Formats: sequence, C-alpha cells, structure tokens
Amino acid sequence: RPHPSTQAKRQLFIVAADGATPIQRTDVAFDVGGLVWSADGERLYFTGNALEDDEYNRDLTTDIYMVGRESGDPRALTSNPGSESAPALSPTGARLAFLQTRARGEGTDLRVVDLAADGTFRGVPRNLTSDWDMTPGAPTWATTGDGVRFLAGVSGDQHLFEVSVTGDLIRQLTTGDRQIGSVSTSEDGRVIAYTVTDAVSP
Repeated sequence: RPHPSTQAKRQLFIVAADGATPIQRTDVAFDVGGLVWSADGERLYFTGNALEDDEYNRDLTTDIYMVGRESGDPRALTSNPGSESAPALSPTGARLAFLQTRARGEGTDLRVVDLAADGTFRGVPRNLTSDWDMTPGAPTWATTGDGVRFLAGVSGDQHLFEVSVTGDLIRQLTTGDRQIGSVSTSEDGRVIAYTVTDAVSP
C-alpha cells in the first residue's frame, strides 16, 4: 500500500459561476478543507495539517489558513500546539469563530477572534467556553452577529446552544429527549429549521 505522502493532495481551486477554467490557489503538501469565503469575497479561509504525512507526529497540528482570491500565498493564522478547525465568519465578516483542541485528551473550546482589514487575526482569540463542561460542535453565527451557535451532546441527547460573543452567557435553544441536527436559520433570523431523531423515531 503506498504511503499517504505519495498521493495527490486536495487543493483549493476557484471557478467562476459561469463555468470558466478553474484557477488553482493553493499548492501545499497537505489536504485543504473547511473552506470559508470572506464577507467581501476577496479571500478564503481553510484548514489543513502541514504534518499530516509525518508518521512520527502525535500532536494535534491542524491550523487555519488564509489565501487571497486572486493572488498571494497561503498564510497560516494559527500555530501549534493544538488544532483549530471549523472556521465560521460573522455576518459582517468582522469576526471569525472556530474550534480549538490544545492537545490529545484535552477538551475542545469555541474561540472567537476579531479580524483586521486584511483578514488576519487582530488580537488574541477569546475562549467562549472555558468554563463550560460540554463539547461544542462546529460554530455558526446568529444573524445579528452577537452570538455563536453550535450543537452539543447533553445526557445522550444533542441540542442547539448559543453563546454570546463576550462568552458570559451560554443558553440551550432546544430541549427534549431527542437529537437535533442539520440546523439552518432563515436570513432574518426568525425561523430555525432542523432535523430530529430520537430513540424510537429515527
């Protein structure tokens, strides 16, 4: 069986909506994933693990990167130790939410960071779930931009939670003996749709 490093890595391409020739925007030695457009469409955020083919690496080393839509090389926005994943931009594009796990065996936290005009981090990312004893799922933003939503398991169920961008309030938005999934929010933020399963009704 060939070593993973001999296989072609998944790269980032951009193609116009009318189907023009795709333009390759990354040429990195690891798989690109978790793509997110910036609010102005001038850059993209993505995740990748530069050490994914290092069979001796036992650390968590996935990072968040940024690359311009038309020019420039990919730039790492986070650094080791720890893995960062699931980047999500606020409605105005002023903040980025993401998940971080500092090391194997440690908990996963939800962090939010302000973004500078060039899309880079401005200041230190804030931990919104440091005093919370459950594990947050991939973040999405409330339409107002003042809160971040995520799914999390609780007593065998899975429900939708929201935390304020200041991290001082985490509230559970759905309840009951069931598992919530595939959450989608209307543009005006007044309606949330989701799938539901429970022990007797898959």
